Amino acid sequence: MKAKLKDKRLLLTAVFFCALAAMFLWSTEVKAAGETGDFTVTGGTLGTDYSYDSTSGVLTVNGGANLTIKNTNPGTATGNRIVVAGNASITLSGVNIEVSGGSSSCAFNIQTSASVNLTLSGENTLKNRYGGGLFVPEGAALTIGGTAGKDSLTATSGSVGAGIGFGNYDSCGKITITGGSVKATGVMGIGGWGDKGDQTVEIKGGEVEANSIGGGSTAVAISGGTVTTSENISSSGLMTISSGTVKVGKNINSGTGTVTITGGTVTTGENIGGTGSVTVSGGTVDTHNITANTLAVTNGKVTAETGIKGGTLNVSGGTLTASGENEKAAINSDVTISGGSVTANGGSTAAGIGGNNGEAGKNVTISGGMVIATGGTGNGLSGAGIGGGNKEAGGKVTISGGKVVAKGGDYAAGIGGGRDGKGADVIITGGSVKASSIGGGGAYGGAGGGSLTDGKGNSVTLKTFTLQDSSGSPVTDTAIDAFTIPTYGIKDVRTDTEGKLYFYLPNSITDGTPVTVTADSTGYEGSVSGSATLKPFAGDIDLSQGSGNLYIWGDGYMRGGSANESAKKTYTGDYTLTGGTAESATANTVTVMGDYNGNPVSGTEKTITLNGVNIDVNSQSYACAFSIQAGTGAGTGADVNLMLSGGNTLKSGSFAAGLGVPEGASVTIDSVPDTGRLTATGADAAAGIGGGNNKAGGTVTINGGIIDAIAVSRQGTGGGAGIGGGASGAGGDITINGGKVTAAGCNSAAGIGGGYRGAGGAVTINGGSVVAKGDGAGIGTGDQYTSSDFGTVTISGGTVTATGGDSAAGIGGGYQVSGEDVKITGGSIAAMGGSGAEAIGHGTNGSGSGTLTDGSGNDVYLNTLTVGEGGQSMEIAVENEVTIDGATNYGTTDVTTMDGGKLYFYLPNNTTNPEIAVTHDGTTYSRNYQRNSAARANTYTATLLPPPTYTITIPEKVDFDSPTYQPAGSGQYNDKTFEVIPTTLTNLTDGRGLSVMVKDGGTSPSTGTDYQLTGSDSSDTLNYQVYQGASATGSALDAAGATLVNKWEKAAGGSLPSAQSGTLRLDQTQIKYSVSYTGTLTFTVNVVDSK
Repeated sequence: MKAKLKDKRLLLTAVFFCALAAMFLWSTEVKAAGETGDFTVTGGTLGTDYSYDSTSGVLTVNGGANLTIKNTNPGTATGNRIVVAGNASITLSGVNIEVSGGSSSCAFNIQTSASVNLTLSGENTLKNRYGGGLFVPEGAALTIGGTAGKDSLTATSGSVGAGIGFGNYDSCGKITITGGSVKATGVMGIGGWGDKGDQTVEIKGGEVEANSIGGGSTAVAISGGTVTTSENISSSGLMTISSGTVKVGKNINSGTGTVTITGGTVTTGENIGGTGSVTVSGGTVDTHNITANTLAVTNGKVTAETGIKGGTLNVSGGTLTASGENEKAAINSDVTISGGSVTANGGSTAAGIGGNNGEAGKNVTISGGMVIATGGTGNGLSGAGIGGGNKEAGGKVTISGGKVVAKGGDYAAGIGGGRDGKGADVIITGGSVKASSIGGGGAYGGAGGGSLTDGKGNSVTLKTFTLQDSSGSPVTDTAIDAFTIPTYGIKDVRTDTEGKLYFYLPNSITDGTPVTVTADSTGYEGSVSGSATLKPFAGDIDLSQGSGNLYIWGDGYMRGGSANESAKKTYTGDYTLTGGTAESATANTVTVMGDYNGNPVSGTEKTITLNGVNIDVNSQSYACAFSIQAGTGAGTGADVNLMLSGGNTLKSGSFAAGLGVPEGASVTIDSVPDTGRLTATGADAAAGIGGGNNKAGGTVTINGGIIDAIAVSRQGTGGGAGIGGGASGAGGDITINGGKVTAAGCNSAAGIGGGYRGAGGAVTINGGSVVAKGDGAGIGTGDQYTSSDFGTVTISGGTVTATGGDSAAGIGGGYQVSGEDVKITGGSIAAMGGSGAEAIGHGTNGSGSGTLTDGSGNDVYLNTLTVGEGGQSMEIAVENEVTIDGATNYGTTDVTTMDGGKLYFYLPNNTTNPEIAVTHDGTTYSRNYQRNSAARANTYTATLLPPPTYTITIPEKVDFDSPTYQPAGSGQYNDKTFEVIPTTLTNLTDGRGLSVMVKDGGTSPSTGTDYQLTGSDSSDTLNYQVYQGASATGSALDAAGATLVNKWEKAAGGSLPSAQSGTLRLDQTQIKYSVSYTGTLTFTVNVVDSK
């Protein structure tokens, strides 16, 4: 209970003191109001910051003051006025002033040189029934701020003043509006009529409504807010609109001044302009008419509902739409269009761009942009799309770019004269120009006259190109990036809705001329004609045509003097390159960039085909005819599948490889069919195929084709390999699976492998024909290589000839270099070293031979095998069989005999007198001989021969003396002796013997498989048996082919052996009539090696 009483006492005490404070404050405000007339002033000090003259009713604000002024009774207008004598900050918070007087008795007067920061709070009214509402004379400055829609100022002047500013004939000061809702009306809503001083109206924000703004030479700048006028915004000075919404009841009248619009939304009820200049570089402008000595549109959107007229119009960007009034052109001025979009629809009888009715065309220059110009028609009279009005000539029209659609009115030209008017002088050097007319007159002519040229006196003719995608659909509304004819301008050119381009080309560019149009980074190819269809680029590039070198990325390509990804045209398919002839090579090179991958892990392999390419840049040091880039890091080099068709030549300059494949890059070369040829020549310390000067070779794989890789020296420097490294460069990884490869190194470099002082790398030959001639090793290191990583050579097939330089191995080390690790499991290898060098092993003064094995740890030795007596030139294809020691695992892919029927096989030793047999076309060539030497330098020589066959004839007539039928028994057979005379026996000189064998020898009659002789009347046959010797003793020769004569041979230089006897036994049981029988027996001669 006591606590509640205590709380009530505290509450009563608080109410008492609040009431006391309120009485004190009320008495203070009343006092101030009484000293300032009808105004209540807060802030500042009376007598110091402000004063009030009760006689004149003027509240004077002194410099430095920061005051809030309001009507003591805001609902009642006061005749008291406010004068600002110095720089001050003032808040109007419910001021309501209405006076009647001149400039000296304005409702709110800012004296000259004073600057006022005026903040609005609530509703405020400044009204003068005669003079200005808010007076801002020349030299004064005013800034108005507040919250739009909440804080407002209505400033109204009488017949001689401005709502805000100065009145008739006088200049205002600097007026800036940053906020609030401001409404100003008067002779001038906001501004002044004078033409002197630094008078400006700047609107940065808020809501501004005025009957007019500007006046005289007042500079007007609008950069924000909403501005609405019932009449004009005018100035003979500078008018700038950069933002905000501007709604003008009548005109934006510039007089001789300048209108610049860079942003915002501008709408006028009537016109924009005067005799000065108008520039639009942004925003949206909607007006009836624009008139100016100079009009420029660089950006934004401009609509002129009743046309444009004046001196010159320059359009470089943005969108401009103009329509002509009756008998007026949409654009009636000299016109230069370099960009943007222009649509011009002429009024009846007038041009879209050019002359009014009865007026000639203007000077029109189009170098870019989109232009649609349509002439007007009325009562059978018409104007051109671009050119003259009705009955007038077209003027001069120059087009070098852009997309132009020009349509004349009835019987008027699209570009040229109006109906019954003469043509225009038309110059076209670029752009897509579609000009049409309805009825007579033609596209360029009216009633004659005019010209259509390229400006150099050359006539031009319309050539239409239709771009289609791979499915045959038109490529519509697509920008053109490039055109084969570089002198023809393509700036801002686009296809139309049918995928068409309308180019006017000089007549010197005849039908059938190949052209490429690049649109949206895709190339479309075809030939010039009146109406041509261009299909997507399919990778076919003529290097001798177009401008500059070719650069290929994984996702596109470009032509030019240097690689520029921003100019890349999108393409991910195969390429076929042509260009250059034996008589006239091209100097345009090819570079495949490091990101190119022709062998993706997933997806389709890609190829680059050389089809009759001849590139020669040998006069340009470091210029590489075809360069495959290594990339910038591990795994970033290009990987190229290079296909060959026809003859191709790559000849590079000093220090560059003919076909550049440096370490990190890779190439696979093939040809289908296997007749494509590549001759690649590197110069002065560079490889034919591989690395340049001081560069190791990359990965080179050859599967087919005829390859000539040549390194040449013109400066006496250390040379490059035919295939492999440049000078001081290792050979890289080289694999030959097929084709015909010739590789020649120079100046101490290998044919295949390392450059001068370069390691051999890893060389693998699985097939093909390979001829490697080195000035270092034929295959292996260059001369004077000093490290221990010499390289490896692996051969499993092919026909290989490797010739070292004067002091280098055929396969292995160069001069002063040890041999490499060589593995041979197939192939025919003829290796020849220079003086003091091994065929396979070290070069002269090299310290070791390296290894020579079959890959299983067995040393191998050279076996020189002559196929056929005296040698036989033949090929052993992969399906043929070579049997060595009973096995068929020696590789024979692409093996052929050479050097007069010889094969050079490297085989391990065998002491069991094994057989080596080669089968070709069903004939087996064989020989048994021992291979048991342990010396690496030892070689074996043998001749492989086929089994000879001799035909031996029995007597022509066998007379059995009228035999009678004999039953089975001892008298069953009748014998006849015959002789075998080997008159064609081959002269054998190496100790081998021959055995005559019965081919398919007979058996005894009891087996029922005896052979038969045919009777002379071809009606009877006889069984027979053959016995060795002059009598039928022992067993008949059986089907296994028992020997008739053993070791029947002719000694070297001797005579043939004497005749040998055999016995033919006939079955008498078959002889039923007296008849003679004839026939032949064939015998097989086998070689028996007696060594």
